[in-house]
Amino acid sequence: MGNSKELVVRTISGSAFVLAVIICCLCSHWTVFAMTFIFMTMLLWEFTHLAGTRKLQRILVFTTCCTLLVAYFLYTWDIIEAGWLLVPVFPLCALIVSNLFVSGYNVHDGKPNGFDSIGYEFMAIAYIAVPSMLVCNAVTMNYGFSGYFLLSLFIMLWSCDVGAYCIGTAFGQKKTSRKLFPSVSPKKSWAGFWGGVACTVIAAIILWKCSMLETKLVYSILISLVVAVGAIFGDLVESQLKRNFGVKDSSHIIPGHGGMLDRLDGSLIAFPAAIALAILLGII
Repeated sequence: MGNSKELVVRTISGSAFVLAVIICCLCSHWTVFAMTFIFMTMLLWEFTHLAGTRKLQRILVFTTCCTLLVAYFLYTWDIIEAGWLLVPVFPLCALIVSNLFVSGYNVHDGKPNGFDSIGYEFMAIAYIAVPSMLVCNAVTMNYGFSGYFLLSLFIMLWSCDVGAYCIGTAFGQKKTSRKLFPSVSPKKSWAGFWGGVACTVIAAIILWKCSMLETKLVYSILISLVVAVGAIFGDLVESQLKRNFGVKDSSHIIPGHGGMLDRLDGSLIAFPAAIALAILLGII
């Protein structure tokens, strides 16, 4: 009974998440911005909470990331001048300087200094804010707004997750199965890896046939390969982070699914890589 109830909760919350993403991607650049801003702030909250970031530094990390996202989106849509992109420099400098004022630290007592967590603070910016910024490029075409490419990335990401789980469960849990990265995630197998890649490529071909990926077929397949590999290794990165912090889920904000990091871990590596490749190939 308990498992059935959990499955219902997972199905409802997962379906609501997918529906919200589809609506936001297809409506306008403002709904994409709202979705990205909400996702980014939730991801930052979970990451800084797991890393034990101090209150002042957490505020400055949030301020830096939010000003980066807002300034980049507004600049890309020709609402502000390029000079406004420098605004995030101020909270970024304040973040670095703030570590001098960690309570109780004395340079002579030999204890860990105020900069012991600055790596995680900068990782939050690179790992979460930068991919969030690039979402703007995914919906900005030569002819204006289009959410089809971003939605296609999500569909390929979900296809990879489903393929990796189904094929990995069916063929990757035998004693003789080769594991992908046993030091980080003992259950992930090479069977799951190839299953995820295959499903992502198939999804890309279907999206291309439906004209959601408006480019050459070979480019669509290249994008799908980047998404698949990025998604699988993005999941491994988040697994390693959780093991470092000694937790199973990044939070419990999504019923039955854990936290936002658990839902979007693959996208934090897959999306920026795929968007960068799409820009280089002239797709967007």
